[in-house]
Amino acid sequence: MNLQKKLIIPLTALLMSLPTACSNDVPLPSQTSLTETSQTNVNRNEDKAVLTDPSIRAVGTHPEGRLLIRSTEKTSAAPAPLGAASCYGLETDLKWSGTHQVVWESAVDDSTSPVVSFNKGLEIIQPDDTPIELPQYAFGDTVIYIFTPRYTDCHGLEFLLFGVQNNEAFPVMFEFDGLIRANFYRLPSKPVEATEEGIVVTGGLAAGQDYMEIYHFEYDETERTMVLKKTERLPAGEVR
Repeated sequence: MNLQKKLIIPLTALLMSLPTACSNDVPLPSQTSLTETSQTNVNRNEDKAVLTDPSIRAVGTHPEGRLLIRSTEKTSAAPAPLGAASCYGLETDLKWSGTHQVVWESAVDDSTSPVVSFNKGLEIIQPDDTPIELPQYAFGDTVIYIFTPRYTDCHGLEFLLFGVQNNEAFPVMFEFDGLIRANFYRLPSKPVEATEEGIVVTGGLAAGQDYMEIYHFEYDETERTMVLKKTERLPAGEVR
């Protein structure tokens, strides 16, 4: 990756890269292109180990293992009620804060490797305490997972990407205008869409804004980044 490009660290979820110790020698089984699993709650009959561990907040399934997002301290593993209804959720929704970590659990060699850590700025809001099943898409030999900490928002919903290739997990960054950043935002009512080359993101809508921006990204497997290739601007009323 070009080191001259400016790295933008998101204020809401600071990413600190950690070393990985995964083997790159195990080939990844072929994936069906654009296979998606919506971000839903994990079935309570599917994985009792995940459901009985209160530290696990999200799971990405994979033939070679699983990607986990979990709290790293007891205080962040215990949720608190949101408390008041707003565009962030209902008063009965649950909120997790504190430090969290993304880890890769390999079924190939029974190893566990850290991927990245989130500082205390990360806030997860969900309707209940069931771990989230991460949506996933396949691009070539890479499976990319979408992590959305909050299920709803006022104007723009933050999301982050993580990839798995050859028994290794890693963050997937966004590149646009010569900048690199770890997160992006989408319209809460418009999920990320996949194409053969990458993803399409409908940007958030601010108060009084009468247009929407549609971002077209292509995945660069070598650099492990989503590169912005085109931006469209459409009247807000035309976006469905």
